[in-house]
Amino acid sequence: MGRQSDATTLQDVAARVRLALDMTEETIEILHAAAETATEAATLAGTALAGSAHYPPELALARFDQARALLADLIQGWQQAENSVAAILDRLGGGQDTPAARADRGAPATWRGKTAAEHVGDSGAAIGRAGGRLRTRPVREVRSPSELDDLLTTLSRGGQVLDAPAYDGTIRELPDGTLIGHRRRAASAACPIVDVFTPHRRLKIHVRPEGWGQHVR
Repeated sequence: MGRQSDATTLQDVAARVRLALDMTEETIEILHAAAETATEAATLAGTALAGSAHYPPELALARFDQARALLADLIQGWQQAENSVAAILDRLGGGQDTPAARADRGAPATWRGKTAAEHVGDSGAAIGRAGGRLRTRPVREVRSPSELDDLLTTLSRGGQVLDAPAYDGTIRELPDGTLIGHRRRAASAACPIVDVFTPHRRLKIHVRPEGWGQHVR
């Protein structure tokens, strides 16, 4: 009994750490964008100020370069921390990409013939269309909120709600340990979002009604 309780505790800890990793990912993406913007701004400022005798362009360029360097350092440090936590997850989860189902909670539900973990495993190939790819996970787009809700409701069956104050929405742990979360909006998109992730892979699904006349899966 004690060993089973310890194992459950470790699984819960691993689930929460995976959630923390997922929450840092979008922040890292924003920081990357900020660093790129700072670099572009430095170039534009240098061009605009090249003819000014009252405000040396070297000063503006130096300030922008300082901002870029600080952002780059922050990104590097955050990624190092993420790698350290991922290593802990590897040890806790035994390196499995798709956790085994827990006998006392049944098998995870399927949507279009695949579990949430299986959808993550093939980058969501059966879900809508491909969207813009984040640096660490693929993105899929669906036509409407109702389609996203259907996917979420089906795949969430049998899941247990986690107490995750840092997550701006509701997140559930499925019988096989996969996490599936629902947010009304995110910093990168003002639309409903479903996040799904296993110990080593992640998938983001959101609504994008535009442009469904022609698209490539």
